[in-house]
Amino acid sequence: MTNEIVINSIPEEFMYKKLGGQSCSGDCYETKDGRVFKKYKSSINYYQILKNIADYYRCSHLALPEEFYFLKSLKEENFIGYTRALVNGVTFSNLQDNINMIKFIKALEFLEREMIENSRRGLLYVDMNKENLIYTPENEIKVIDQDLYDIVFSHPYIKPVPDSMKDLASTIISVMFNSFDFPNEKINANINKCGAHVGGRLTPSQLLTETANILESTQGTTIQTLGDFRNNIELARKR
Repeated sequence: MTNEIVINSIPEEFMYKKLGGQSCSGDCYETKDGRVFKKYKSSINYYQILKNIADYYRCSHLALPEEFYFLKSLKEENFIGYTRALVNGVTFSNLQDNINMIKFIKALEFLEREMIENSRRGLLYVDMNKENLIYTPENEIKVIDQDLYDIVFSHPYIKPVPDSMKDLASTIISVMFNSFDFPNEKINANINKCGAHVGGRLTPSQLLTETANILESTQGTTIQTLGDFRNNIELARKR
């Protein structure tokens, strides 16, 4: 469970070093004791949704708030930010070419399983962009920044499991494929199945696995790293 803490002012040690990345809702800082403090600048109050997610959907891939801070009194309108654990690793916008392909896919499979379990319980994943997905030295994928998430149990137009997976798929396609126009129709069809859920469904991990198999069989190569995958994708695009 999370803790709610009242403070009279934001301690200087909470804003020891500003972290990179852009956020419309607030700024993130590394604290002096090696955690993350997110300070909100928006008039929109994210407290209730963040608290519900942190209390009821806590799992290994979500880097969730642990302490919520309020100025002067414990009123929702006085919510100013939260602290959480610092996640070490690289964002998906900076994935290195030497990352092992099999380990990356296994980490993606684990993330998908937990996402599906949470989505079946109503959690809608939103804004899983390249800066909010982090690949750690332990070969795990962590997800930060849940400001735009929602909890949807019954809605005529929102389906948490496929909608959440499509949000992840769009990022994987952007990072690993760059575009949708390949001479190989099987690759194009699989991208559509994953990103747009057309003609069946593929998870992002299945898309990477099937594409790697296609590239190895058609180009006579062996794909061991993300760099191998990216290089062969570019060759496939030019054929």
